[in-house]
Amino acid sequence: MVIKITESQYRRLILKENNCSSVFQKKLNGVWLKNIFRPVIDSILTPYREKWNGDEDKYRKILGLIGIKGDEVDKILDINFVYRPDGSWSRINKLNTNYSDLSVLITDILNDKGSDLCELSKRLDNNDKSFLSELSDEMKSNPEFYFKNYLSSNEDKYVENNIKNTLVGDVAENKVVDFFVKKLKWELIYQSVEGSPIDTKLGIDLIMKNNYGFIKRIQVKSVGTIKLVDETPCDEMGPFQNKEISGGYSVYSRSGVSINPDNIDYVAYVNNDNIIVCKKYMPVTVINNKCVDEPINDFPSSRRGPFFVDHESVVFKNFYIKPKEPKEPKI
Repeated sequence: MVIKITESQYRRLILKENNCSSVFQKKLNGVWLKNIFRPVIDSILTPYREKWNGDEDKYRKILGLIGIKGDEVDKILDINFVYRPDGSWSRINKLNTNYSDLSVLITDILNDKGSDLCELSKRLDNNDKSFLSELSDEMKSNPEFYFKNYLSSNEDKYVENNIKNTLVGDVAENKVVDFFVKKLKWELIYQSVEGSPIDTKLGIDLIMKNNYGFIKRIQVKSVGTIKLVDETPCDEMGPFQNKEISGGYSVYSRSGVSINPDNIDYVAYVNNDNIIVCKKYMPVTVINNKCVDEPINDFPSSRRGPFFVDHESVVFKNFYIKPKEPKEPKI
């Protein structure tokens, strides 16, 4: 039997549903989503994870160079991943932290369940996310079904954003390596690869040896923009004792950046061909949007969006514009 519908019916029924699906997915695309589904994705993947299959001797040597030895090395190398049938590392390992890919997966599951995404979209507008918690519980109760019918059978679809992010990150890392090796004459000891325990557990992207033979651990962050500014918001409230040079850099990152400061010496921010390498030092502390004349031993960053980097925090950069002289004290 053939069922015919008019063009207006097609537009009303089919296109409306597709539009609701697209709008719903965009509303899911936020950091908060992984807070709901990270535990359940972990529980789904756990039965399929295998012991890390990398070069143990090589990694023990690298970890020794950065001062990690004995039981701590064993703990870092004690890590499990999902591998493909051919033995290669699966990108599905990163699904639990990529909210953009998660939004695609959750939209597909709800679509397949016959859920009214137009109605669910309205519930999100009213901050009603209870149906997502219910779905999370349902997925946790039947992990094998969701692994076989979604994560395993359609892996490529649920890692598309991860692939884009990885490519961007690889380009940024290579630019930082070129800067250190070609301009500063440092030696590259280690560069992260997918499925590396050093990257996964310590957040270290690069390990370099400087001109004096010292080992430096570097994390690389690709950001939207890096702009030189004559004044930072704190400059307008100053002067401050430890901020000797006016201005700095405005760094834009839509979702902010997350840094684990315990295991790294420098953070390299990269935008196109601009690179600034920051040490763990800020001359002015910002507390509740107020600038306090007190230095802090931390990397300039923000988990929520754009931020400023003072000249005093930057140890290396690849674009050289002379900063303005210190400001005269206000009388």
